[in-house]
Amino acid sequence: MDTFDTFDGYLGLSRVTGLALAPDGRRLVASVAALNEDGNEWMTSLWELDPAGSRPAARLTRSDKGESEPAFLPDGTLLFLSRRDSEDKEPPALWRLPVAGEAERVRQRPGGFAKIAVARDAGTVAASGNALPGSVGTEEDEKRRTARKDAKVGAVLYT
Repeated sequence: MDTFDTFDGYLGLSRVTGLALAPDGRRLVASVAALNEDGNEWMTSLWELDPAGSRPAARLTRSDKGESEPAFLPDGTLLFLSRRDSEDKEPPALWRLPVAGEAERVRQRPGGFAKIAVARDAGTVAASGNALPGSVGTEEDEKRRTARKDAKVGAVLYT
């Protein structure tokens, strides 16, 4: 049976959710979302693609929690967001994967990171993430999150 024969089959296809081209143009990394084994959650991994089309795609990451937001530093180091090495409820941290070597966590913040961008020439990294309303700075946000956790508050009030 062809994947396009059923609506569920079509919806279950893996999909590219982001692309990052290395500054030298020789590497292209895609974030690819695929359904987990139970078919109830999208998991994203990073794949390296050859822009010239001469090498097959190679999977770069394999964490249980997934990775996203690939971005290159000027030296070819790949940055990305991931919840790897964290408890299920921990937010995404900023990770780096050098051209040769293993991935390592660079930065964690209480609310996690949502997006990253790199200035192509300068290598300056801009990252955004969520903070609790009224928090001024990371320390205050962390104190508020700890107080919510200690009080077992999980609700969010929307107005």
